Amino acid sequence: MRVEFQPAVEQYVADALRQSQPDLQRLQFSGKTSAMSSLNDDLIRAIELALADDWDAAHNIVQQHEGDSTAAWIHAVLHKIEGEDANSRYWYRRADRMARVADKPREELVAIRDALFNLKRRDTEV
Repeated sequence: MRVEFQPAVEQYVADALRQSQPDLQRLQFSGKTSAMSSLNDDLIRAIELALADDWDAAHNIVQQHEGDSTAAWIHAVLHKIEGEDANSRYWYRRADRMARVADKPREELVAIRDALFNLKRRDTEV
């Protein structure tokens, strides 16, 4: 069963979810599922490209979603891979993930991908 919320309530719930489950930061509501699913698919694709060492293609995808905190997090990891520490830290701040700065890039990408897959699986079960 899906429940529709007013935008202010939706934002409050999404913020609460981010605080309680920082790596699973999206809560999908009726009417937004396909757009968020498309975003998640794009981000999963960016991670797969990064893991296959196609940094430029991965970077192009996350740049299209600069307003999204998960995209910013992936963006941070990409710049960490390139050794661009200052730029990486900028994106970690934008993603509110400074605690992850010292993580190993490949492990971090796998963790983000797994979280996105879990969200996708949860959405298909509803």
